[in-house]
Amino acid sequence: MSLDDFETFADELSELFDASVEIERCVRREMGGTTIAIVDIRVSRTAQGTDSSPTTIRTRQTAVVLSEPTLDLPKFDLSPATSGLMGKMVGWFGDIGYLKFDDSPDFMSHYRLHAWSEAPTRILFTPAIREHFSLSPGWGLRGSANRLVVFRPNQLVAEDQQDEFVHEALLILSLLQEGEEELDQHPEVRRETTPADVAATADRMTGVVGEMYRRQLRAIRCTTEELETWLQSATPRKIPAGIRTQVIGNNMIMVIMGFVFGLVGLTAGGLTILWAKHDQDKMVGALLLIVFLVAGCLMSFVTLYHRRRKTRLLCDGELIHGNILRIDEPPDRGSQSYHEVRLEYVIEGETRQRNESVMGIVAERAKKMRAAGEKVRILVDPEDHRHIVCADLLVIFD
Repeated sequence: MSLDDFETFADELSELFDASVEIERCVRREMGGTTIAIVDIRVSRTAQGTDSSPTTIRTRQTAVVLSEPTLDLPKFDLSPATSGLMGKMVGWFGDIGYLKFDDSPDFMSHYRLHAWSEAPTRILFTPAIREHFSLSPGWGLRGSANRLVVFRPNQLVAEDQQDEFVHEALLILSLLQEGEEELDQHPEVRRETTPADVAATADRMTGVVGEMYRRQLRAIRCTTEELETWLQSATPRKIPAGIRTQVIGNNMIMVIMGFVFGLVGLTAGGLTILWAKHDQDKMVGALLLIVFLVAGCLMSFVTLYHRRRKTRLLCDGELIHGNILRIDEPPDRGSQSYHEVRLEYVIEGETRQRNESVMGIVAERAKKMRAAGEKVRILVDPEDHRHIVCADLLVIFD
């Protein structure tokens, strides 16, 4: 395998794990039309620490990666249930919308199944599959499209045990193929994930986690009807609340903080200068006044400038069509990772290219539009043609 192929494979695994994946060892095999890769991988996931600073969690495991051309799996994540004190702590904060099967209590006690697209995943995990995992705890699965990854979390498999490991992985693959055949009997069930699926999953979430997701989704929600009405209206357009939040953001607090910084500087610095008896103390007061006042003014000015530019773009931007050139994967994946979409457009006879950061679920839509050669709608700032927003890459759900 060439270095480029190696890096591409690592990127594909990163997408499946929603984390940064490094491949330490890789052995490929062909078995009956199925491509098998036995890999030792290091998975790094960034999480928020208790002191609000980012913490990187790393695991190492051996995985069997199966590529089967006939597979078309919804994206899902099967993990062993967390037990003991850690499991109780996770329960206190709520779950992230794990799928529940009341008729498979043993499966539920051993595993946690998460998928943004609930309907196809429920059909895929047939009673036979759930029964198999009920009797064989400790496995982890990641599946999407024609690829399946089978592993035991945080466990490296010795070479003399890998044949048995591959045999177990192929058995799991055969069960999922049977589940996919059942899914094929329901052509009305969509397999790809949409923003509406994310909203439905958020409704299933409980505790603090669920409330955080729902609050965020409520803030950015924009329907298809709102988007089309907004784009077709005459300038200056009235901006839907969800689009305003997505593009401009909830950053008015920064303006207030800037004002508070300046007020604190004026008050503390002014009083220090007024009451200080020594020149050195007066200089400290003057420095305090200047630093806080400048910092506060900059904070407020930059925020207001940002909001003014974005408002002008959304209200008065010229609507044109462009192309998606490529979608770059994020260097450090995580739950809040963003992809870079490279856009090309022509404005006043000049061809321009710009990047736009989008969430993973929108990146999937962008990949399909690029593969189909579809044009995208772009709003261009009338005062700065480098300043754009792609309307078809906004998060839309009804």
